[in-house]
Amino acid sequence: MALLENPYEGLTGGSWMRGNLHTHTTVSDGQLDPQQTIAMYAGFGHGFIALTDHEVLTDAAGLTKLNSMGMVLVPGYEVAGGTHIVHVGASRRCPSNLSRQEIFNGVVAAGGMAIVAHPDWLNEFDHATIEQLREWIGYTGIEIYNGTIEEHDGSSYALSKWDMLLGAGRRVWGFANDDTHASVKSARGWNTVYVTNRSAQGVLEAIRSGRFYASTGVTIKSIRVDGMRVHIEAEEAERIVAVGAVGRRLAMADGNVLELRVPDSARYVRFECLGRRQAAAWTQPLFVKTDPQVMQKLSFLDTWTISPRMEDGDLADVDPAKAASLCSIPVMCHPVGHVLAGFADLRQEISRQPGIVYLRTTFFRQAGRGTLLLGYDGPVRVWLNGNQVFFGPGTNPAVLDQLKLYVNFREGNNDLLIAFNSNGGKAWGLFARAEAQLKG
Repeated sequence: MALLENPYEGLTGGSWMRGNLHTHTTVSDGQLDPQQTIAMYAGFGHGFIALTDHEVLTDAAGLTKLNSMGMVLVPGYEVAGGTHIVHVGASRRCPSNLSRQEIFNGVVAAGGMAIVAHPDWLNEFDHATIEQLREWIGYTGIEIYNGTIEEHDGSSYALSKWDMLLGAGRRVWGFANDDTHASVKSARGWNTVYVTNRSAQGVLEAIRSGRFYASTGVTIKSIRVDGMRVHIEAEEAERIVAVGAVGRRLAMADGNVLELRVPDSARYVRFECLGRRQAAAWTQPLFVKTDPQVMQKLSFLDTWTISPRMEDGDLADVDPAKAASLCSIPVMCHPVGHVLAGFADLRQEISRQPGIVYLRTTFFRQAGRGTLLLGYDGPVRVWLNGNQVFFGPGTNPAVLDQLKLYVNFREGNNDLLIAFNSNGGKAWGLFARAEAQLKG
């Protein structure tokens, strides 16, 4: 049995508010000064705006000098000098000469939020490639629509890359932003957020939780979820499409209502509400998760001891006996009910740094042939009872049961040792399960 994770569940005590999170003024390369820009967006009926000039932070103190015109003003700026990153909720600026991953790390450390800007800009649609987006961690989402790119090489839309990320298990939100530079190119796209606390922090908290949708002119009236059934209604919509992995159409209805029973086998579902003259609204993804009672029955190896991060070394040179002796730090996996149930989270020990971490666990099995199932996002080398059973690369993100190994268990306690390369600091950790003896 499967369940849907619904970011729109329990919307009470607040209200919907729309706004733009990517805005330029005369402080960088926009045509209107900050106060004129705020007045323009207030005239559009927006409830919040982030001023995100290139390399110039408009922080909370700077915003107090402006007349908000009744809107919530969100601190921010845009990192250029490579793939552009919109940093909202910023309290300090990250230098643009850092690697993009270092910038994401800095944004997270400062409590801000990073949005990858216009991924399909440029004549090869490669301002941010899918390989980069898969590799990077720490960003909240990507612009699935950017209004300014309408008049530039590339595409304003990045829906294909979004689906590729979602299909791989990445939990990234989709944003629609103006990327305002001129008044005539404004109010093309916005984010409609369900806010319970009318403040910059309240807007950002709602966005982090996925309580918003992206739009270029269609209003979503309601999204109701009951188990695996979804009912969505959108004003101005002439067609609603349900999209699953990877970009596959799950259902379609002409009109402004769609009801769907999401297949248990789906990894996620998102909805595109299509109106006239290219107007649209895009929900955030609703991820499919296994019922906790089913998860409880999975044989996760959930209690480990690990080593400190070894700064130098190569997996090929690891001495398993020495590695096992270094495992002394206890680590418990995320419990059933958590979105990463069964996951050994190594981020605290890895600390976004290159190196190797060793993991060791002991589990009881009857003698015979069985399966060892792994999901990991860094290169690993694996020993079972002193015998190497796997040595290979990893890809980000870790996916449950990504690798199945047929192994021989011994009677009683079995010892599993894993040497885990942090993949340059990008890795998070791993899943591991040991299934019972095979029949026949």
